[in-house]
Amino acid sequence: MRKQLLTRIWFGVLSAACLSAALPAHADEGANAQLSLARAGLRQALRMGQQGADLACMSLALYHEARGEPLEGQVAVAATILNRVASRAYPDSICGVVFENAKAFNACQFTFACDGRSDMPGNPVVFARMVRLSARILSVARTPAAQSRTDAERQKIRRILRRFILATHYHRHDVYPSWSRRMGRIARVGNHVFFRSLRVLRLIPDTTRHDNVRVLFSVDERLAGLQL
Repeated sequence: MRKQLLTRIWFGVLSAACLSAALPAHADEGANAQLSLARAGLRQALRMGQQGADLACMSLALYHEARGEPLEGQVAVAATILNRVASRAYPDSICGVVFENAKAFNACQFTFACDGRSDMPGNPVVFARMVRLSARILSVARTPAAQSRTDAERQKIRRILRRFILATHYHRHDVYPSWSRRMGRIARVGNHVFFRSLRVLRLIPDTTRHDNVRVLFSVDERLAGLQL
């Protein structure tokens, strides 16, 4: 199932990437073909059930929120989303978290979801990279450390997820939302500053799974991080 899912998504995004490289940027028919293939890839992913929806929504979130960030910043955004999924303070699916309040113009959790513009990726080459990264992150999140593969990229992703086990919020470094004063700052990575909310963290059940995404760390492990 997982291999079939990735094959379908990759067909859409990589076909679009190939067209992007082969056709002139000013060709309207080329741009339309790219977008059509990207849409087809996402639609196929969403039809593959919960894991397909998870991958599609995480890929969209990383594309819009963090495509220009370093790897640590991209994984930190993903960790924030996964931590919210695990908490009863937020919807219990990746798509639910990413698109929470999306119908409220400029009043949602992730700006791209409610800014009135299309959520479809404009750059299929970059989107392909975000799909691959999202698949790696979700694979690590669903695999206990003892069973995880030992390649360097997965190890690095796991280390970053562990560093941000308390991350529940973030914002750009050049804005100053009022809520940030009520939370504990974790770190700045790239253009984002990450924070922890005790209210959200205390609503993470100790031993549960949500939509096949493991709760990577126990509540005690998370709260112990506050003493570091």
